[in-house]
Amino acid sequence: QDTAYPHVAVDAARLVADGSFDRALLVCGTGLGVAISANKVPGIRAVTAHDSFSVERAVLSNDAQVLCLGQRVIGLELARRLVREWLTYT
Repeated sequence: QDTAYPHVAVDAARLVADGSFDRALLVCGTGLGVAISANKVPGIRAVTAHDSFSVERAVLSNDAQVLCLGQRVIGLELARRLVREWLTYT
């Protein structure tokens, strides 16, 4: 079912920006659309990452608070692993 994901991404990013949450995880077909939408919120650093090294660098080098994944790009097990890894970095 299609969702108006740009609005969902912006709403989630605003909650991170205002301090309600530390981080957000967003998913769309490629991860790119939600990243573009979330990055429109001032102070937000949203990244699309589909490998462990990119997830690590997104947090440790770029202090990204929003991880965006593409459900058409990676499988469920890899997505789970990347999210677990992302949550361990501070």
